[in-house]
Amino acid sequence: MAKDNRLPKFNELLNPLLQALRDLGGSGTIEEISSRVSELLDLPEDILNLPRDPNKGSQTELAYRLAWARTYLKKYVIVDNSERGVWLIVPEKRGISYVDPQQVVKTVREMSRKEREARPSPEHLEEKIPEAEESWRPNSTIF
Repeated sequence: MAKDNRLPKFNELLNPLLQALRDLGGSGTIEEISSRVSELLDLPEDILNLPRDPNKGSQTELAYRLAWARTYLKKYVIVDNSERGVWLIVPEKRGISYVDPQQVVKTVREMSRKEREARPSPEHLEEKIPEAEESWRPNSTIF
């Protein structure tokens, strides 16, 4: 996909996404959120219809970037998906009207880094697998 500077980056969509959810009463479907964000940003049709990767499906670049924005806000514990395709502002965060996009990205990436470091390495996993004392052989008397 050719880059188009008129389309906001995912981190630039964090606050419009949050505003869209607030405008929708605190929750909305992916389609409702996308439509409201498009209205808030007054994005032209050609930008709204930019394909992400025509060879891999019909998802638009905006839909892709909004998905990342939702993911980051979820990991930042401001939004959650109550059911498939429905997103909401978590009740404790309903009063938040603005987030610092740089802080959200920095915090989520740091959390992800710590999660990766906390996972056992493949070498460590191998140590936990007990060695078989004997190789398995069928009992010839049974067959």
